[in-house]
This record gives sequence, C-alpha cells and structure tokens, in this order.
Amino acid sequence: MDYNRISADCHLDLIWLPPDLFVSEAPHELKERMPYVADGPDGRRWVANNGAVWRGALARRAPSTSPASNSGST
Repeated sequence: MDYNRISADCHLDLIWLPPDLFVSEAPHELKERMPYVADGPDGRRWVANNGAVWRGALARRAPSTSPASNSGST
C-alpha cells in the first residue's frame, strides 16, 4: 500500500521515508553530517556518522546508502 502523506504530528516515522532522503537533498558540504540507512545487527536502520542510531527506526526500502557513496550527487 502506498501512502501519499506522512503524519509528522510531534513525531516522524522514519520507516516511511526514502533511505537517501537527507543525503540526496543536502548540500555537498553537509552530506557527511546527514543521517542515512545502513545495515546493522538487527537489519537496516537509520544512523549518523557521529554514532547516533535511531533504535526502532528500521528502514524498509532500497539498498544501503551512505554519504560517501552519494558524495558525487547534487
């Protein structure tokens, strides 16, 4: 089932966001600071290079995307 809207009333369900959303839309100089989806011990999850992990925020779509693999995109 595809949804056309995301509820963001005081929360954001990261599972519904495209895994490259923050990295693909960030300016080149900020890409390394954006959260991205990576494979973890319990499956795919949102992480950041500063060590932050969003527990329970498993990603469902598309292959793993890291800032380094998208550094050439604008």
